[in-house]
Amino acid sequence: MSYRRQGDIFAFPLPYTWEDLEKAFEICYWNSLTFHHEPTHINNTRHILTGKYLNLKREYSLFGQLVNLVVEGVVKAPDHTPMKLEGPHAIGQTAFLYSPPEAD
Repeated sequence: MSYRRQGDIFAFPLPYTWEDLEKAFEICYWNSLTFHHEPTHINNTRHILTGKYLNLKREYSLFGQLVNLVVEGVVKAPDHTPMKLEGPHAIGQTAFLYSPPEAD
């Protein structure tokens, strides 16, 4: 399993296209998905995503981490090299942090 990491943020590439995900979620969960494009803080941390993302209405367990964000774009944070994510990625923060918004 390959993944990317920026501090306490982990990104796992998904083996699907955005179109595949949209079709699957339309069939299983909702009528349609809402994609966002404005910059956003990941889990209220200093890590900022610029690109396309899907904020799911439910959380899904992935390797013990609850994931509710699927992203593509660039993640930037102070004191970290920008992380470019091509294609859909499930993204989450390290579990069991004392204060997740203040973590690095």
